[in-house]
Amino acid sequence: MRESQLVELLTVLSPSERLQLKEYAAIPHFNGGTRRNYVWPLLEWCHYHLSENSDADLHPSEAYNYLFPDETPVEGKLEKVMVDAQKFVRTVMHTWYYLRSENEFQQMYDLSEVLRQRGLEPRQVQILNRLEKQQRDTLQHHQYYFHQQYLLEHAIFDRESLYNKRKGDLNIPKVLDALESHRHLNELPLLNVYLLQKRISSLEVTGRMQTYIDSYTIPEHVLDASPRIRVQFTIYCMLVKDQLESADAQHLFEMLLKYEEYMDADALQQFYTYLRNFCVMILLDNPEAEGIYEVLSSLYRDNLDRGFLHHEGKLHPSRYLAVSEYAARAKQHDWALDFIEKYRDELIGENETRDIYRLNMAYYLFGVGRFDECLGQIPDTSPYTDYLIAGKRLEIKCMYELNHELLPFRLDAFRVFLSRTSHKMIPDHIRQKNMEFVNMVAQFIASVKGDRDRSARLMERLREKKQAFEWLWLAEKAREMESRR
Repeated sequence: MRESQLVELLTVLSPSERLQLKEYAAIPHFNGGTRRNYVWPLLEWCHYHLSENSDADLHPSEAYNYLFPDETPVEGKLEKVMVDAQKFVRTVMHTWYYLRSENEFQQMYDLSEVLRQRGLEPRQVQILNRLEKQQRDTLQHHQYYFHQQYLLEHAIFDRESLYNKRKGDLNIPKVLDALESHRHLNELPLLNVYLLQKRISSLEVTGRMQTYIDSYTIPEHVLDASPRIRVQFTIYCMLVKDQLESADAQHLFEMLLKYEEYMDADALQQFYTYLRNFCVMILLDNPEAEGIYEVLSSLYRDNLDRGFLHHEGKLHPSRYLAVSEYAARAKQHDWALDFIEKYRDELIGENETRDIYRLNMAYYLFGVGRFDECLGQIPDTSPYTDYLIAGKRLEIKCMYELNHELLPFRLDAFRVFLSRTSHKMIPDHIRQKNMEFVNMVAQFIASVKGDRDRSARLMERLREKKQAFEWLWLAEKAREMESRR
């Protein structure tokens, strides 16, 4: 029974929600099957065992004896009750979802349609007028705002078409405006995610998709209608650029501050994610823009306090790593350690050996110069590509700091890994940045101390390889070599 759809549904309900099912079980609309008298007893039995032990084995034979005491088992009888119970629970969950407060607009709109179908058009008009006022008073245009506006405008069109007096525009222009805004409000986020994915992964863009990207435009009246659409379009314009600049991040930050009161929490979370990603992209292209490190670290701290980094109370491993990494780069080591420890139990996809936590702790240990301890914390592998590669780079940096005898072998192993790993796993530009890091470290360890000409050539090559990962660390090591000449 543990693997049944019924038990799966019940396990995602809270104990209080499971007990609420009893009230609905007495209503024929929810529980009207021929086996309705057995539905609640079965749910009550499941609730008891799940409450006593959430991992308990629910044996069908015990459930059968509870429902049909002293009866000879009949094949399929319990299963039919379970099917009815599963349908009942599903219906109640649908009802709860529909009646949630966030869905009030749709509930009122549907009621207006019911009233119209029942011949109470004046009451329908009253509800539509109330919803129109609600829309006008809405300061923050959420994801479904223009869809709701479209429903309202189309309802007015339906009414005017029914009583068409052969004059006026039948509200068609407003219907089309709402539909156009709804399209862009939902189309732009998808397009922007695609463009961001194109930058960070090995994505083959079809000719049709490229044409779509190149020809995408939005009329000015649509931009004026919604600050949310304007910010999305600004992000689109930045993502289609070949290279982002610090001014782009500053411009987006100023836009978010300007329009923040018009944005709901979901929109702000999404837009600040883009801003943070833009800062990271700028640093990858120009690692000497050190001021961005402090800006990015401050952004992470601000967004963390406002809940923008969490998803349903959990942190994604990539965000966890980004926060700790950039705090360390900004020399905020004490704060980084507090963050790593505080959120170690809120990670999505953490395993039994706590590999996500360990790599972040390794970054902290490296930042404070505890290189031997850092090596001991780096996991051997990871299902997350960014963690896997970051761990390999961190291991090489530690070994270099320790003058470890195995460093040449680790460099060769990382080089082979990069050359043989699927292009679908690592995009070419990411592969190249890692290869440049490996090549520079290899040149460092091959250099002879006191060779001034060699040191000068290394510094010049490094200035030409600003795309290399760990550029700031490489530059620091190169300066140390120069100072030891």
